[in-house]
Amino acid sequence: TADRIERLESIGFEWKARRTKSKPKSWDERLEELRQWHAAHGTFKVPRAESLGEWLHNQRTLYAKRDTRFMTKKAPRMEAMGYKFEMRETVSVSWDERFQQLIEYGQTNGNYDVPLQSTVEENTEEHRFYKWVNRLHNEYRSYQKGTQSKLNAERVEKLQGINFVFKGPKARGRPSSASSQITVVPSISWEKRIEQVRRSRKRSAT
Repeated sequence: TADRIERLESIGFEWKARRTKSKPKSWDERLEELRQWHAAHGTFKVPRAESLGEWLHNQRTLYAKRDTRFMTKKAPRMEAMGYKFEMRETVSVSWDERFQQLIEYGQTNGNYDVPLQSTVEENTEEHRFYKWVNRLHNEYRSYQKGTQSKLNAERVEKLQGINFVFKGPKARGRPSSASSQITVVPSISWEKRIEQVRRSRKRSAT
């Protein structure tokens, strides 16, 4: 009532306007934002940490699913401005190849704490290597429990032989001293990649 409002104001109570939620950007606004990003950075690669990067990831997901509405109305507009939906061929990498990559990572960076950099996109070699190392901790717990695991006694011995430390979920959740630094993920050689593609295609042909 007017009386109550007056009493509140008499004791210095300040009225604050309710914050309104920002209106989500339209698809056309996001497309224009992507165009501006390309003009400023010379690339269409946007980190997932950016809201634009998350939007772009969703568009790629729709493209991969061959969503009818997206493929007929939106994908052509993105391609018209130069964006390419390059769907990478999935190539399997053996456990031993990843292990060798882990050894080289430790030699280069001085530890086996592989942080996920905010600038790393999904499905890149860096992202796949991070996921592989992260899964080792879960696989080790399964191995200890005697449940299904990709680790066996030989692989555990190999990892312990290079002083790899298995961590629990809480320890892995903490940011490591390496997380604030740019780390180098060793690449898998071109020759190995060719052999992986050859093996992959041979399996699909059988």
